[in-house]
Amino acid sequence: GALRAVARSPETRAGFAFTFQVLTRSAAHRSTLALALALCVALLATTIPSLSAAQADTTASPWWWALQTLLLGAMLLGFRQAVRVPADLKASWTFHVHGGGSERAYVLGVKRAGFLLVCVPTLCTLIPMSVAVLGVGSALLHAVVGLLGAGAMLESLFFTYPHIPFLSAYQPGGSVTFAAPIVGAGF
Repeated sequence: GALRAVARSPETRAGFAFTFQVLTRSAAHRSTLALALALCVALLATTIPSLSAAQADTTASPWWWALQTLLLGAMLLGFRQAVRVPADLKASWTFHVHGGGSERAYVLGVKRAGFLLVCVPTLCTLIPMSVAVLGVGSALLHAVVGLLGAGAMLESLFFTYPHIPFLSAYQPGGSVTFAAPIVGAGF
């Protein structure tokens, strides 16, 4: 029922369900996301005191808008790193995705799961702080802009991703630097 609302094709549902299972059960994948979360907490811990001091002269708002984008970017980079690690190193050779465009549908399910498991909780955590800094109306606008920006960042991170998430052997390296100016200009 609910899974069909998120993904219609079987391949997309498989990518969504598999991503959900891997991110919630695998210690290696949870630790990758925990590192991204630790970076976000460090950003918040160093930024919030200066924001509250600057709020008296109304300069906090632009910095708060930028901070949300940085936090979402850090969490999404952690998610992209997590999908590069196979779900099980011994079993990665057993998975095959049949042809006919099903790889795209599977990756779409992975991206949707990442959006729901990474972006939405990050934004929900920031909403109370946004209300305190920006006010209710601006905080809601801020959250909507964050959702749209997160979707754009997620798409750009997987734009040139050549492997099947969680199923391919780990490939070190890779660069997302070319996508950063495109996402920045688009955002």
